[in-house]
Amino acid sequence: MRVALLALVLLGAHRAHADGPEDWLAALYARVAADLAQGQPLVVQVHVALCDNTVLRCGNRGLGDGESVTTNLYWATRGGLRGWFGRPGSPWTLVGLERQPRADVLERAVYRRRVAAPPAWRGRGRPAVFDVVVVAEG
Repeated sequence: MRVALLALVLLGAHRAHADGPEDWLAALYARVAADLAQGQPLVVQVHVALCDNTVLRCGNRGLGDGESVTTNLYWATRGGLRGWFGRPGSPWTLVGLERQPRADVLERAVYRRRVAAPPAWRGRGRPAVFDVVVVAEG
C-alpha cells in the first residue's frame, strides 16, 4: 500500500512538474505579447557577478579585480558584458550608463536594439518589430 501510494505521489509530482513549466511559459509569452502589442519594449534585467581573484582565478590583477568595472574580465573585456555589447558593429546602442547606482552595484549599463519578431510571436496584434532593452548591473 505504501509503495502504491508513493508511486501515485511521485507520478503526480512528475505530472505537475511536467505541466507547470509549460503553463508558466505560456503565461509569460502571453504577458510579453500583450506588452509588445501596447508598444512597450521587452526589458531584460541582467546581473553580472564580477570576476574576483579571491574567489576564482580570473587572470591578472585587473581582470580579477571584482571592484573595477574598467578592467574586470566579466564586464570590461571583449568577452565581458560591456565589451560584447559595445563591440564594433554591434547592433546594440548604449542609452544609459550610471556609476554606482546602489551600494552593491558598481555600474549599470542600459542597451537598446530593435529586433524583428520571431515567427512564433507574430500575429494577433503583435508588432512585426519591437525594441529590446537590456539593463545590466555589475
